[in-house]
Amino acid sequence: MASLKTIGLSWMLLVWLPGLLLAQSSSAGQNPPGDTEGVTTGGYLVHSSIEMGYRFNDRTGSNDMYDTLVNLQTGPRFLNETLSMQSLDHQGLLFDDLNLNSFGWGGDPNNALRLRADKNKWYNLQGSFRRDQSFFDYDLLANPLNPPSSTPSIPALNSGHAFDTTRRMSDIDLTLLPQSRVSFRLGFSHDNVNGTSFSSIHIGTDALLLQPVNTTMNAYRWEWIGRSHREPSSATTNSLTTIKEIRTPNWLPSPQPCCPVELR
Repeated sequence: MASLKTIGLSWMLLVWLPGLLLAQSSSAGQNPPGDTEGVTTGGYLVHSSIEMGYRFNDRTGSNDMYDTLVNLQTGPRFLNETLSMQSLDHQGLLFDDLNLNSFGWGGDPNNALRLRADKNKWYNLQGSFRRDQSFFDYDLLANPLNPPSSTPSIPALNSGHAFDTTRRMSDIDLTLLPQSRVSFRLGFSHDNVNGTSFSSIHIGTDALLLQPVNTTMNAYRWEWIGRSHREPSSATTNSLTTIKEIRTPNWLPSPQPCCPVELR
C-alpha cells in the first residue's frame, strides 16, 4: 500500500505544482480583466485545480463485510485534480493542447488518470490508467453450516469464495500525422489482475483452496489510415493489426519428489 501512495503523491505533484507556480507568476502574465479565466504564460492559457480532503469512518461489526460492500477507509485523499494547457497560436514547442485529469488517489479502492496531448499536424496522444481494488468475504456464501442454528454447527469465519484482488489497466494510443492523407496509429494496452482468492473443490466434501491470482493481458495495435483528401469527411481506407498476449501462471503446486509408497 505504501508504494501505491507514493505513486499517487507523485501524480498529485505533477498536477498541482504547475498550477501553483503559474499562479505565483508576475502580474504581467495575468489576463486583462474580462478575459477568459486562467493564467497566460509561455504562449499557453493554463487552468489547474486540485481538491483535497480527509475521510473519516466509524464502524462496528464485521470489517470484512464493510470492505465487501463499501471499502472506503480513513485517511487523507486527493479527490480530484485537473490541468489544462492550450496554446494561444498553435505554435507550442512540444504540444499545442494538454489535458490531465485524475481522481481517487491516496487510498481509495478506485482511482484513475487520463492524459490527452496533441501537436498541430504532428500527433495526437491519449493515455489512461485505472486501478480497481476488489474485496469480497461474505461468510454465509458457500458455507452451508452457517449460521450457528444449523446442525451440526461448524463455524466458518470466511467465505469459501473470498477474494482480494487489484486490477490495473493502462492504455496509450499515438496517432502520427493525423491531418495528412496518410496517417499512422500505434497503441498499447496492459491489463493485470493480482491478488489471492479462495475456491472450493468438491471431493466428497468441500475443501478450501487458496490460490494466487496473477493474470496479465497485453495488446499491441498498429494501423495506417489513407484518405482521398485532407478533409475529415473524405473517403478513408485503413488496415488495423492487433496482437494480444495473455499470461496466466499455473497456480497449482508442482509435484514434489518423494519416497515411493506401497498401495494395499
